[in-house]
Amino acid sequence: MSCIRDHLPLVRIIAVRMIQKVSANIELDDLVQVGMIALHESMNRYVDDGRATFSTYASRRIHGAMIDELRRSDPLTRQHRKEDPDLHTVSSDDVELEDLVCSIDTPLEHLEKFRKYEALDRAIKALPERKQLILQMYYEDEMRLRQIGDLFGITESAVSYELARISKTLHAQLREY
Repeated sequence: MSCIRDHLPLVRIIAVRMIQKVSANIELDDLVQVGMIALHESMNRYVDDGRATFSTYASRRIHGAMIDELRRSDPLTRQHRKEDPDLHTVSSDDVELEDLVCSIDTPLEHLEKFRKYEALDRAIKALPERKQLILQMYYEDEMRLRQIGDLFGITESAVSYELARISKTLHAQLREY
């Protein structure tokens, strides 16, 4: 297995992406430190069972550790964070009350949407870990194809092709919805 030094770029990429997505009172170096600890723990816990490469495994652990750190350092709860954008949306001058009322789902529509999201979640969790990680890096972490390719040792076009294959697989599994 490689040494920690070989995976420093991975930690830094994940930390930079995380900082770009949040407006938290946390320094990049703090996230990198948390990532380094997670990387070290990953090296001690990784078992090569053929399901995921070390980079895939470590990326997940690093990302999770950084999210945990952001949550610990955040003075607001998730509910308060959710309520804050909701208030901005409702109190906006360009939103008409009639439009707001018409956009509210009926209980049946709400249940249908919930079932779709639940099915999508199950389908994603059924994917191999590498494909789950590619989806996470692209859609959640908003990483560029080149960055994802660099982490996996493949080209941008190979990442794009992989995303298209994953999307086709998910669409086929969710056709009934």
